[in-house]
Amino acid sequence: MERYRDRIGFWVIIIDKDMSLNTVKGMVVSMRKDRIYQEVVNICKEQGNSGTITGIDAMTLAKRLHLERSNVSFDLNRLVEEGFLEKVNGRPVRYRVAGKGSESGNIFSGLIGYDGSLKKAVDQAKAAIAYPPLGLHTLISGPSGVGKSLLAEYMYRFAVQIRGGKDIPFVKFNCADYANNPQILLSILFGVKKGAYTGADRDRPGLVEEANGGILFLDEVHRLPPEGQEMLFSIIDYGEYRPMGESKVNKADVLFICATTESIDSSLLRTFLRRIPMVISMPPLNDRPLKERFDLISRFFNEESLRIKKPIGVTLDSIRALLLYNCTGNVGELRNDIQIACAKAFLENLGKETGYIEVHTMDLTEKVRQGFRDSGRRKNEMKALLLGYSDMVIFGANSDNVYSAERGVDDFYELIERKRAELKKRGAGDEEVEETIGRMIDEYFERYRTEQDSAQLKNLYNVVDKELIECIKDFLDYASRALDRRFGAGILYGLAIHVSSTINRLEKGLPIKNVKLNEIKVKYPHQYSVACKIRDYLGKYTTLLLPEDEIGYITKFFINDNDGDSRVSIVVAMHGNSAASSIAEVVNRLLLSDIVVGYDMALDQKPEDALYELTEIVRREDKGMGTILMVDMGSLCYFADSIAQKTGIRVRAIDMVSTPMVLEAAEKALRGYSMDEVYDSVFMFSPFIGRLRRNPVPVKHNGLILCCCTTGEGTAVVIKKYIEDNLKIPDFVNVMPIEFEPSLISKRIETLAKSFDILAIISSFEFSETEWPVITVDKIFTDKTILKLQDIIDKYSGSVNIMDTLGEVIQENVDIPYVDVFIKEFKRFVKEAETVYRADIPMNRLVGLALHMACSIEKIIKSDGNLVYKEYDRGNAEIHRREIEVIKNLMRPIEEIYNITIPDEEAWAVAKIVFSL
Repeated sequence: MERYRDRIGFWVIIIDKDMSLNTVKGMVVSMRKDRIYQEVVNICKEQGNSGTITGIDAMTLAKRLHLERSNVSFDLNRLVEEGFLEKVNGRPVRYRVAGKGSESGNIFSGLIGYDGSLKKAVDQAKAAIAYPPLGLHTLISGPSGVGKSLLAEYMYRFAVQIRGGKDIPFVKFNCADYANNPQILLSILFGVKKGAYTGADRDRPGLVEEANGGILFLDEVHRLPPEGQEMLFSIIDYGEYRPMGESKVNKADVLFICATTESIDSSLLRTFLRRIPMVISMPPLNDRPLKERFDLISRFFNEESLRIKKPIGVTLDSIRALLLYNCTGNVGELRNDIQIACAKAFLENLGKETGYIEVHTMDLTEKVRQGFRDSGRRKNEMKALLLGYSDMVIFGANSDNVYSAERGVDDFYELIERKRAELKKRGAGDEEVEETIGRMIDEYFERYRTEQDSAQLKNLYNVVDKELIECIKDFLDYASRALDRRFGAGILYGLAIHVSSTINRLEKGLPIKNVKLNEIKVKYPHQYSVACKIRDYLGKYTTLLLPEDEIGYITKFFINDNDGDSRVSIVVAMHGNSAASSIAEVVNRLLLSDIVVGYDMALDQKPEDALYELTEIVRREDKGMGTILMVDMGSLCYFADSIAQKTGIRVRAIDMVSTPMVLEAAEKALRGYSMDEVYDSVFMFSPFIGRLRRNPVPVKHNGLILCCCTTGEGTAVVIKKYIEDNLKIPDFVNVMPIEFEPSLISKRIETLAKSFDILAIISSFEFSETEWPVITVDKIFTDKTILKLQDIIDKYSGSVNIMDTLGEVIQENVDIPYVDVFIKEFKRFVKEAETVYRADIPMNRLVGLALHMACSIEKIIKSDGNLVYKEYDRGNAEIHRREIEVIKNLMRPIEEIYNITIPDEEAWAVAKIVFSL
């Protein structure tokens, strides 16, 4: 092992003979970027002391640091993309620390997902760095490549920022390099005294000394053997250490940030973990929203564009593949795969006179191309993300600019032919060619199935003959009646231009080939038969007869997302070894289908593991109309929101399920019912209702208007729609259509009354005896009856004010004085929590929160300060120290009223309710 200094003597590089050349190069590049950033920080600090912070340009900075200008420029742009620096427009472009030119500046804003999937991790990272006096020791866990090292860098930049730009050390060390040699590990960490062992010919400082006053980042800390972990105890506990061969104790203030890819419970000593109060978990890339992966893809292509100093065009199929392939290596693997694709494309484009390098699917690895083949997955999320892009996305060489390279619609057939030739040239097989071309066709027509800017129609007469446009209008009027569907301006615009280019092509004698024709005819026979009628309407304009392949293309204009196999998905998840799978098997056999998927959760399985597996199941089974998650109890009840957030798929949960309930849901889903209709049907089918969640449904004061029908739900659904269209209905009043047998209706209503406040019953017959208002179907459509029903709803809305019921509830259940004063302070507490600290407290939690706080006051008053909290998790609470302090601050007026002190344990319990921790 040797130590070298670079020519300006700033960094010390430790090189081991076993290190690869790429590893050493990576260390040098990383250190160079750190030097550049720190120099900009110093310059901005100097400028701030003397006046305006203007930043510095790349050339001046390169000369100042004696570095190549191109390397400095590249690293400056990387630091801008990562959010550490910002550009100052002008000539030349200058760079300064992000946020220095304004009042605000979030150093983490350059971390993609900082306000999304990584928000919790970022909040924890900020809390760890900001905690006085030097921060909390932190462990970052997550699979390889998720960005643990990058988060550590952001934590360092944040530390510099909150310390006013003061330079502090940031030392990185990979524990894997010396995991099996404790002696060398000890010398590297703590230093060596001359003569400590053979070959120790001089004093050598350790990493702890270098990191004194700053941060020591220990990557792959799980590779430290137990004795290696124990070496750190004294420095963590007391700030003391001894170099090898030294008898004197040295002092150092070091903040440790550790990273691991392994399970922290199985790979690290408990005694070590107890010394690390902050644990941050980083999610795998496959669990993050597609929008964040697209932002990462954009960043990496922009980086490669900066390297080659030329824009990079990426086909939409390639973008789709990169978005959807199973990227087990996470962000690191994604970056590498993009670099490989760019390298292949660069070689392919050598010598070509194009404005940019083109990346096609054949430039991707086979693993990445698998994502292209799986592009039906997460369809809705993908559509929203790529809306507005054409067949090529361009990443600019000099900015973060990402834009779409548009092709004229009249080049549709030529575009197909060029794509086919390009794929063949690159060695694609017939199956891949057909799949790619088919997807291009789908994308071409997809842009016209959604509403386009009607302003485009003003220019339509400039490019399409007016007589042809009139023929297309007449044909669309017919198609609208035949398909019972309204077609907007986008369809007229697209179809008119498409048919115009088709006629031009036929007049030239050029062929038209549709690789999807047979599939379209089989899958969409009704739409195809309607499309055939266009020949009759075009007979007024041309004698040319559109070929069958072209009729297939025109059919594509009339196919929407609900055609084909779209339906609600049903997933049953229950505790035990076979409960869910058994129910799924029974229902599937009865319905002769495979619509229900069962998931058996072992009793000793961790909830986070079950959540991950269920998330993957929901992704795999999604059919475009959402998922009903039917569960039994426990943690499974609360998975719906998390899965929806991770997948972008709408998910609703029903608990306390039974086989008949699953059968009801599956039968309705097979018949094409919407998600809400399936949900409501199962809700009514349950003999005991349970704690069904309606995103969310308050437990009390939840009004219900019943629309009853004995001959099927059709009439009840019509009445429900009429009521919702004509009345002003608050969120806490539900209108529910149900089907029933007359002899059972009383029992059904009594069951519902246990969970709802029934406001009115609209029925096809009158009830003999009932305490609820009954409105017969023949009267509901009169103005007088509608006004009466609105009056019932308004009176109920006025009476449902949970805040006004709190005094009575607390007076009856809790022994505390000054209840009216407490209610006033509680209202203030809730208002400040939601408006100042952005808490989101659902209405159904308010009574529970008020009771909890009142009971806490009672307990503190009666205990005289002698309280024991057995369930208090100090480590977990320290992670959320900020939230605890917020609660204590909000409750200070209550402390003064009752002359008590709210302990941390009680503040933590309230924080969990208020902030949903």
